[in-house]
Amino acid sequence: MQSLTQVQNIKVKYVQYIFYAGAILSILSAILTLANPIVRYYPGAAISALLVGLFFAALDFFAGWYLNSLKPLSWWIALILLALGVLGGLIGLVSLNLLSLISLLISGYGLYLILQPDVQTLYLHRIQFNIFGAGSTPTPYPQQPYYQQAPAPQAQQTTPSTTQQAPKCPVCGTPLVWVEQYKRWYCTKCQKYY
Repeated sequence: MQSLTQVQNIKVKYVQYIFYAGAILSILSAILTLANPIVRYYPGAAISALLVGLFFAALDFFAGWYLNSLKPLSWWIALILLALGVLGGLIGLVSLNLLSLISLLISGYGLYLILQPDVQTLYLHRIQFNIFGAGSTPTPYPQQPYYQQAPAPQAQQTTPSTTQQAPKCPVCGTPLVWVEQYKRWYCTKCQKYY
């Protein structure tokens, strides 16, 4: 049985592969644009089409690579690029372009994956937008302000169930420590309660 962090990492890997596939599609689209007979007569149009394709390919490769950082900014960049990919695919469908249909399907699936609540939790530590749940209102994590936050535990406390393995931190992946006094899990590396 896979742990929750492994499932989240698999979904993130799928989104990364979607960005890499989008980069390859951008390069293919630029090459196919160069094969268009109208573009051959205008050398400036050919060069600009190639540069635009390479720019979007580099942008997709960067977004796929940056998702490894697990920073909230990487999630937002991925969300914006995937939404633009869906919009571009819809616009491209007007011209009955096969690559636009493929781009629409790939970006739509990536958008579906990145909006999953467990992937959002992995990137957005403080607020999770429950899009697929009961409502779309943000539900903040139970965190106290800095001046009221409980002090870090001095020694490792016993876990609620000694037969179970301690869960891992959704941010850094280190095992969490159970603090009996606060009835919460604590990450010693991130210094946060969960």
